[in-house]
Amino acid sequence: MRRLRRFGFNRIKEGFDQLPTAICFFDSRGSIVLCNRQMYRLSHYLFESDMQYLGEVERALATPPEGILQLSNMEGT
Repeated sequence: MRRLRRFGFNRIKEGFDQLPTAICFFDSRGSIVLCNRQMYRLSHYLFESDMQYLGEVERALATPPEGILQLSNMEGT
């Protein structure tokens, strides 16, 4: 059963990675639960490394570098 659940997660992750938009989900403590490849690319652009937690993403996006566009009127984007 555990193997079957892992297989399901891997299928979801593969589909999630194909999305053209950078997306990342965090838990209530700010730890990464699921991120797609575009978000990891964005984090390398913002931090020159992988992101570790939500707080550092929020700080970086408070004053995004040139070329990064925040969506207005949408919380958490």
